[in-house]
Amino acid sequence: MSEPALTGSRIQNPTNEKESMRIRALTAAQAAALATAFIAVPLAHAETIQLSRMDSETATYIQRGNQGNNVECYWFILDRLEKRGIPKKDIYVTFDDPDTDGIGIGLADTDANYSCEHGELRVWSEEGKYVIERKF
Repeated sequence: MSEPALTGSRIQNPTNEKESMRIRALTAAQAAALATAFIAVPLAHAETIQLSRMDSETATYIQRGNQGNNVECYWFILDRLEKRGIPKKDIYVTFDDPDTDGIGIGLADTDANYSCEHGELRVWSEEGKYVIERKF
């Protein structure tokens, strides 16, 4: 006896084994397509990494995933922080943020935050907003 298969909103008994196999194959193909759709949809979230733990692969990923002027801004900030003597372990880099078109840089244990968006160096102000400091 063959098992019932769902087609539309009614249950139908396949007339032969060949029809039953076709329905199972179709169901398996639909399940695979649905699973692929869920896997292919990335979850949007930002990545933050301590600069001292960043490897060359991640650094390359950040550079290739951003506009040239944002990357120039990023290196400008890192150079500025290095000249100030800020240790790499106190610098955090944020990338792949769905709400930001660029790269964010923050300092541990402070409110100092920088952002490189649309070729602009933005600095977090005491007023609680980003102020454009320089364009690249």
